[in-house]
Amino acid sequence: MVLEATRSQTWLRLVGWATIASLAACNNESAGRLPSVGQQAVPCSAAARIVGNAPAPNPATDTVVLGAVALPSERGATLTAVPREGAFTTKIGILVRSRSALAIEILSSNPAITTTFAAATTRSFAIGPCESADMWLAFPTTWETPEPICIRVRVFVGEEHRDVGLPVGKPCT
Repeated sequence: MVLEATRSQTWLRLVGWATIASLAACNNESAGRLPSVGQQAVPCSAAARIVGNAPAPNPATDTVVLGAVALPSERGATLTAVPREGAFTTKIGILVRSRSALAIEILSSNPAITTTFAAATTRSFAIGPCESADMWLAFPTTWETPEPICIRVRVFVGEEHRDVGLPVGKPCT
């Protein structure tokens, strides 16, 4: 199985789950602000990295939000959305700074827009804080949309939040 995040051609390319090294120990599995009742708590053990390469945001393709999470830049290249069973899917690697707690919520009211962590589908999720020897932890995700769109998400870190777009098959304008 090959999992690729096309937002950065080099930082997240996992070839089979055997090469993934679990690298985080959790202090709190569901810390962070809870934007909705159906929020998925993502365990720190879901973090992965390429053996031998510590993940880091790429200033040319990533946006660091509130100092805690790096997402594909809405001004950058459009992420590849692959048609599959009446929907479009894309793989996105989310980088989370070690020891940070955050939550991300999909803002669209369309219930067909979801993200998946380890077979659990959700519209909002919380991560951390996670301890790691690396400065950043990589969380592979799969996003599904009914059509190529710019997915608007809200990132919460403590009491602050910022809205950003993920260009899934269509640029954010």
